[in-house]
Formats: sequence, C-alpha cells, structure tokens
Amino acid sequence: MNIKINNENRVLFDFCGVPLSLTASGDHGWRLQSARDGIFDDFGAGQILARDLSETPRIIRNPIKAEDRNGTCCITADDGTSVILSPDAIRFYDTAGKEKEVLTAVSDNGCDSTVTGILREGERLYGTGERFNVLNQRGKRIDIMAIDEWCKWEGNSYVPIPILISSLCAGLFMNRNEHAVFDLGKENPDFWKMEQKEAPIDLYVFLGSAPGELLYAYEQITGFAPVPSDWLYGTQVCRYYPDFSTVDGVMDMAARMKENDFPWDAVILEGWPTYDKNRFDELKEITNTLHDMGKKVMVYQACGRVPGNAEEMFGMKPEYVLANGATGERRLPETASYNPADNPNPRSAAFLDITSKEALDWWQGPVWGTLVDEIGIDGAKIDFCEQFPDHLPVAFSDGREVHGAHHWYPTLYNVLMYQKYARRPEGGMCLSRGGGIGAQRYPFLWAGDQLREYKFLKIILRGVLSAGLSGIPFMSYDMSAYRPAKDQNENPEDAVFVRGLEYTAFSANIQTHGIVKRPYDFDDHIKDVYRAYAKLHDALRPYLSEQGRIASETAMPLMRHLFLYDCSDPMVYDIEDEYMLGDSLLIAPVLDPVTARNVYLPRGEWENIFTGEHIHGNTTLENVPVPLESVCVYRLIGSASKTIDGVLKAAKPYLDEISCLAR
Repeated sequence: MNIKINNENRVLFDFCGVPLSLTASGDHGWRLQSARDGIFDDFGAGQILARDLSETPRIIRNPIKAEDRNGTCCITADDGTSVILSPDAIRFYDTAGKEKEVLTAVSDNGCDSTVTGILREGERLYGTGERFNVLNQRGKRIDIMAIDEWCKWEGNSYVPIPILISSLCAGLFMNRNEHAVFDLGKENPDFWKMEQKEAPIDLYVFLGSAPGELLYAYEQITGFAPVPSDWLYGTQVCRYYPDFSTVDGVMDMAARMKENDFPWDAVILEGWPTYDKNRFDELKEITNTLHDMGKKVMVYQACGRVPGNAEEMFGMKPEYVLANGATGERRLPETASYNPADNPNPRSAAFLDITSKEALDWWQGPVWGTLVDEIGIDGAKIDFCEQFPDHLPVAFSDGREVHGAHHWYPTLYNVLMYQKYARRPEGGMCLSRGGGIGAQRYPFLWAGDQLREYKFLKIILRGVLSAGLSGIPFMSYDMSAYRPAKDQNENPEDAVFVRGLEYTAFSANIQTHGIVKRPYDFDDHIKDVYRAYAKLHDALRPYLSEQGRIASETAMPLMRHLFLYDCSDPMVYDIEDEYMLGDSLLIAPVLDPVTARNVYLPRGEWENIFTGEHIHGNTTLENVPVPLESVCVYRLIGSASKTIDGVLKAAKPYLDEISCLAR
C-alpha cells in the first residue's frame, strides 16, 4: 500500500480507490476522513457546533508510529491503540491488542459516501439516537433523519444521532449533520454499512474497555451536557390549549394541586400566546404570582419560528428571517417530515437566521430579553424541531451550506435559547422535542407524543434508554403518555397512569402533559398513589442532582441501560424493561397488565428498597409480586453515591405508604 505520514500526523493512503486520512484523535479514538477537492475538512458536525458557540473545536492529531508488517502497515498511537492497514481491510485494535472494528470497503463519489464494516456473531448495536422500536438495532435499516410521526415506533425519531455503541465496547460516530442511512445487517447480516448523503466520510472509531468511555469520547467532540438546575428534577405541569391560556386556567391548576397536596415546581403555559405583546402585562402578573408561590413559569415556542406580528410588535427587519435563495421568499414550507395527523397540510413559517449576529441579538433582546429578563420567564418548551426545510436553497447570512441544517439548526437554536434561560437567578430550562448531534447540550429533551397504552409505556422507556446510549443524559417524557388510549378496555386509564407514574417517579423529572386525565382528575385511591410517588420523587432529588452532575462530567446518562452497568454480562444485552437510575438504583417497572414479573439483578449485592430484602446478584428473581400500586426497585449496596443513604431515609415514609397502598 502507498502510505504516507505528513507533518500533521495524518496517515494518507488509498483504500478501495478512495484517498483517505487517518488520525489518532485522542480518548482511544481514531478519525477516518475522505477528501473533497483534495482537502480533508476537519470541521465536521461537532467542530462546527463548537465554533458556532465560540468554543475551541476539538481537532486532535496525536503523534503516531508506522511499522511495515509483510504487506500491511501497523499504525500505533501514544495511547496504545493501533490500526492495521492492508489492501482488503482497515482493522482497529484497543490498548490490549484486541481487534474491535474491521472496515472492509469505502466509497466517495464526490457527493455521497459510504463505509462498510464487519458484524460479529452475537454483537449488539445500540444508539442511533432516540429510538422507539428496539434497543439493539442490529438487523435494522435506519434513517438518520428527524421525523415526527405520532404514535409510531418503527423509523420514527425526534433526535437521530449517527452514533453506534457495540456490545464489544467499540463505538462508531459519523461526524456529519447531513441525512444518512445505517444498514446494520438488514441487507447482509454479516456487515454494517453507513451511507452518508451529500457529505464526505468523517468517521470516528472509539476503542474502549467500557461503554462509558465511548460516550465520553463522543462528548469530548460534541460537548458535554450542562449541569441542570435543581428545580429541573422536579415536576413540570403542562397541558394543551385551552387550560393554560388564561390566568384563571393556571390558577385553577395551582389551587387543585395545592388542594390535593401534590408537589410541583413549574408550569408550562402551552396554549398561552407567547408573543402577544398586548398580554405581556398579564403574563408578568401571573409570573410574579407564581414566583411568589415558589414556582417557575415556562412558555411554549416552535423551534426558530418568528411570529407573524414580529415586525409590528418587536421591530423585526425582514433580513432577520431566512430566505429561499432561489426565490427570495421568506416564508418557507416545512419539510415533508411534518406529522400529517397534526398538520394535514404543510405549513409555511418564517425562520430566524441564527447565523446573523444582528438577528440573534434582536431575538434574544427585544423579544426573549423582554420575556426572560423583564417578565421573568424561566424557560420554554420548544416544539417542532424536526421541521427545518433544508430541502430548499436557504441562504444563511454567514454563507454556509444548507445541507444538514435539518439537524444542526434546531440543535444550535436550542443551545442558544437554553443559554439565555440559564441566566435566570435559579437557572432555566429548555424542554425540547428534538435536535441532532450535540443535543445533550440543552437539558432536557422530551420523547414526543404517545398514547396512554401499555405498549407505549415500553416505547417511551426504549426512547429514553436509547437516547442515553447515544450521548443524551437528560431525557424526559409525558408521564403515562400524551393522548388517550384507542381501546380503554384493554388499557384502563387508571392502571396505565399508575404504571407510568411508578417508573417516572424513578426518572429525571415528572412532566404531566397531554389531552388525558390530570393527576387530580382521578378517584381518591389513585390520587393517594400519585401523591405518594410524587413525594417519593421529591425525596430522591438530592440523589438525582448528584447523579446529574456525574452525567454532565462523564456523559453517563441518568437513566441507564443495564449494558452501561456491566458490559461483560451477556444477560443484560437484550433487557429492555429494566434500567439503572444513576449509580445506585435498579428499577424494574411493570409495563404490562400483570401482577407479577421476573427481575434480573446483575453482579453486586442488592437491597429491595421497599422490603429491605438482600439479594446476591447475577440472578433472576421469578414471579416477583407487583400489585398495581407497586414497582420493583433495588439499591446497589456499596455504590459510590454519597447521597443515597440520606435520600432513602428521607423517602421511607413514602416507601411505607406505597407498601400500604399496595396491600
């Protein structure tokens, strides 16, 4: 092979007729790139996001050594990982010399590019962003494209991330925002293939001994999640129009929550006309009232949409919104990824040009400066992130290409808005439905709209766990789902509500939202159950805050697939109905209309937090009783948490109450 190492520590070589660059990128990772017009562009998605946020992009080319080995070339990095180049394969080895990834083919026609690699027997593939269908994506063909399809689970994702985490503890990250297709053994069960549209190859290969190392390496490139403010771990109350479109509607909710002794932290005024300046005095009045009650106030917005009254009410200049470069039109149709059930006809909207400093200063000044700094709004729910029309020749003020804007635009917009809210005295919240690479940088995301049915409780949990395996540590969701069940006989609302409540109490936060029964609309017994679990969740908040700081530092998600706890245990690979909440708690929720379930406990010593029973791990507990009001939760004895003892002591009254309710 014709191999050269230049003075930038790049290994330059041809493979399958394609000129490639290979560099040691740090954190036990390697970066493989193809060129355009003879140039290897180091500014992929992660680096562009850093540059847009005035940060230093992570571009590392560590020293390497080359050694000829009988027609092959071994490239070794200072960290001990290595790559062997031969005419038929590119082989990646970890620090122990174990082969982790084998690439067998690449192509780049100047527009689209592909990379193909080997799948091994028994290998699982996790990641690809938020996914609702299954956690192990092997055997699937996946569109890395944000699409809104209500109540669908195959192919739908609000937050697609082009990252794969292998059960062999190797990671693959295609550092591009453009649309891609991952064939993970559907066409040929022995190979995976990444098809990258309208972009060159920019593939990171991570070689770790544990999956947490792979997530850390990914976030070194794309940015770590900020530490959420403590109130974000509480309860956010949201409801669709018209409940919270008036002061009376909001105060009625506050009165009913108080009457029922239900804890809550913030209201999301979905339905309130966020940009109606004529109601700003009224909005300030209700905000002050709720702040005096110790509550936070959030409003609703559509991602990047500039309201039609912006010129009249806020002094907007026409050039602040994006235009079709071919027609000059400034109201742009949404992409075909809109949800037909929600919008039977594609809508048009004016999108803020977030690459224009003048436009952004105006948006975060006269518009959101008024809302946040003067009125006191503590954050916003940002919807419809999957709608940006990068199928049009949109002209950005800084001259960048539109390809991939479907993903980078909402990500950058949400980060910028989160940074605005975060300047509130007690911090702020960006509750967003979508984004792409780097979406971890605005806690929290929420998992879209589902039906209040048993099967959707599973689908929601998969979405949260797959997001965590894709570098998103803080994912929320509508507790017990958003829309009523189609068949209430098969899915009694009381029962599905309680089963969703039980594992939501052991999650990052409680978010009530939807055109379904509110907690205070149920009968007294269900309200008693809700109160006990909501207060139990409140008692957990010091632990959630502790584990949230760890997530922000390490990229380990708050809600973790058991693979992240013990990647050496094949028993956990296909478990989809259990998870770890931080370092110390294992939750096995009930997601079917049953009163008993099996629970697998991996290695370690465990304690049932309700009964105090001690259990040795690497065991399956069969037919554990789970009456409607109960959930299986086990504490890992000897975990590193400094707060878990105090938290469980404070939670004991609620644990006892739940046990009584379940009798």
